[in-house]
Amino acid sequence: MTKKQIYRFLHFLPFVAILGIITLIWYDPIVIILLILFLPVTAILIASTVFAIIYGIKSGGAHAKAIIAMCAIDFIALVLLITIGTRDSGVDASKMNKYYQENKEKLEDLTRYVKSALNNKDTYIYLEFAGRGVSIFHVDSCSHWNVSNSIRLLQMSRAGLDEDEFNTIRKKLKDVDCISIKTCDDFCDIGYKREWLWEYVLRLYSRDLTEDEKKYYLKYSQFIPLDRRVIFIFEGGAIGPQTFGPEYKEQYLKDNPPDW
Repeated sequence: MTKKQIYRFLHFLPFVAILGIITLIWYDPIVIILLILFLPVTAILIASTVFAIIYGIKSGGAHAKAIIAMCAIDFIALVLLITIGTRDSGVDASKMNKYYQENKEKLEDLTRYVKSALNNKDTYIYLEFAGRGVSIFHVDSCSHWNVSNSIRLLQMSRAGLDEDEFNTIRKKLKDVDCISIKTCDDFCDIGYKREWLWEYVLRLYSRDLTEDEKKYYLKYSQFIPLDRRVIFIFEGGAIGPQTFGPEYKEQYLKDNPPDW
């Protein structure tokens, strides 16, 4: 290949990279957060793509047609991602309530097991699975996304989890058809379903809510309290809404007042 041919070939790499990123986002939307965290790399990719488009169009001929074809492929992939990949999961507070009532004992067993398995009561984790992999594994202030096996083992060591305990947590989450668990002092958050970057969460307290906490959960439309120990949450990602909607919450609580 001549230098000119190599130079023209390099113009296609940004389009291939974008197509690969769209595919990864389809598999796990958390990739969007990584794009934001590594903003300089994202900016370079966008600039390279714009340059390749401008150069390709100016070059004319077969090269220009090939560049336009790559643009079309990436555009179609993006449209499919937005229209199909972000489809509504159909989850709402009523379905979360039904799910909780049907799985209450298993969920409570899951939270008890995770807290007992951790290194000590001051250790907190956020663990989320995606298929056979681990998409998020935070231990206290040490955070990791799209976790490799070596990082997984390191985080397990920090949390005081052995392989059997880790696999048991995975199995217990799978048994209740959930994807994540986050531990805190007085409660655990169980990730029920993801909808794009957002997540439906069940917050299970190990004690009764205080009066101030009741007022807090009633105030914000991100939360819908079920009773004095269970809160339904619509949790947002880096962008987008983080609420069930004030009208929806008002109507739901009117029909289903919290069992304080």
